[in-house]
Amino acid sequence: MISHRVVHLISPRSCRHAHGRNRDAAVTGPGRAARRRRREVGGLAVCALAGVLFTACCVAPAAASAALTGPRVFGWGFIHPVAVSSDGSHVWVANWGNSSVTELDAATGALVKVITGPGYRFSSPEGISSDGSHVWVANDGGSVTELAAATGALVKVITGFNSPDAVSSDGSHVWVTNNGNNSVTELNAATGAVVKVITGPSYGFNGPDAVSSDGSHVWVTNNGGGSVTELAAATGALVKVITGPSYGFDNPGAVSSDGSHVWITNLGTRVTVGNSVTELNAATGALVKVIKGPSYGFAGTGGVSSDGSHVWVTNGGGSVTELAAATDALVKVIKGPSYGFTFPIAVSSDGSHVWVTNGGGGVTELAAATGALVQVIKGPSYGFNGAGAISSDGSHVWVANYGNNSVTELAATGALVKVLKGPSYQFNTLADLSSDGTDVWVTNEDAQTVTGFPA
Repeated sequence: MISHRVVHLISPRSCRHAHGRNRDAAVTGPGRAARRRRREVGGLAVCALAGVLFTACCVAPAAASAALTGPRVFGWGFIHPVAVSSDGSHVWVANWGNSSVTELDAATGALVKVITGPGYRFSSPEGISSDGSHVWVANDGGSVTELAAATGALVKVITGFNSPDAVSSDGSHVWVTNNGNNSVTELNAATGAVVKVITGPSYGFNGPDAVSSDGSHVWVTNNGGGSVTELAAATGALVKVITGPSYGFDNPGAVSSDGSHVWITNLGTRVTVGNSVTELNAATGALVKVIKGPSYGFAGTGGVSSDGSHVWVTNGGGSVTELAAATDALVKVIKGPSYGFTFPIAVSSDGSHVWVTNGGGGVTELAAATGALVQVIKGPSYGFNGAGAISSDGSHVWVANYGNNSVTELAATGALVKVLKGPSYQFNTLADLSSDGTDVWVTNEDAQTVTGFPA
């Protein structure tokens, strides 16, 4: 499956991506509290961080379609385009600034329609996800709009939400966190009907932020309460509220599940500075251990990614911690001048390579099997400047450079292919980057456009 990333630099919300049939199940970036804390730090690297850690729902692409034949810039109706989702046939863009959704043809990038009007009840749409049959749009105003993916036609507007923050679909259920009233809404993915609103003191929701479903379990991080709520995916029933000093939750943020383990980064505060990872048993939710201590090198924990064999955690202080997924044992803390880690932001592993973007400049490539340094990719020819979002489709690696409005394309070997920039691309404050293996889509936040070009 192909992942894509979403960022909102004005009023950011949580988005997710994952492994499995719907990538919501495995990896997420930190939620709104984490983004708020990082914005307080200031600087270009913070903007880049927002652009890559806060990832969004993904679906398997539909049948292959013709690629774009050259760079195209699409500016129809985009007003602060903050989220983008492609199901292989269509590209859906949520426009936060004018409460609309723009639909493009994925094969050509041509405008299909700008979906707007009172009937849709779009209200500062922040999250968008398509499962191939339905398109779900989370509206900060308190609703979710369901569209038919085949036509873009309105199916229904589902109301009763309160500051819906994150949305995750496992194909059967849609889970929406309501940050405004500490609840989670469960929808039927086939019909969009409300199954239930999950709320009440027993669930322990307190600033529910990130949500991830692996098909059997639903995991919700409660940023305000320092806990994780586990639900049964089949019924939405409460399994347990995971809380207490033994779990070491400290501003729980990113969550990643590989089906056997659940990994949660604790973002910490200005005092604790994000210095631990909590591991749970995915089958039972039981605590495996709180991973912390000087030997792990956790400092400003941010991104987390598990490929089933290894777990990779970025530390804003300038290192990456590698754990063994099966045993949670420390493999190594990867750091030192040779690695070129300068505010490491995003981490992505394709099973063979691990790619880390450094907000201070450059991309570090590691061998996934050993964690050994392959190379530090940097230098004027690569055009890295505020490297943030990163996407690999197995053949190419694409890096969005927030600082100089360009995209760097690397081969799977890390070799430079080209730096994409210039008037024809019209890159302007790159916020989001997504590749489906055929085309690459980039949202330009300031210019209110989306640029598409062949992969």
